[in-house]
Amino acid sequence: LSRLERVDGDLELNEFHVLPDLSGLRSLRQVTGTFHVTEAHALVNFTGLDSLEDVGVLWFSANDGIRNLKGLS
Repeated sequence: LSRLERVDGDLELNEFHVLPDLSGLRSLRQVTGTFHVTEAHALVNFTGLDSLEDVGVLWFSANDGIRNLKGLS
């Protein structure tokens, strides 16, 4: 995933309980549909989304470990 730059359509990351950040998506620049992250309980911030420039809809829900918005600008 580290080379993924664009998703045409939706990108859903659901129920992952181990990753503390999204660094594997560091090259992602665009999601044309909905980017949905839900129930990522180990996720503490959004590091890895620094390159993200364009998203149709950004939706985060039920991520109870989020401490800050680092990685989103």
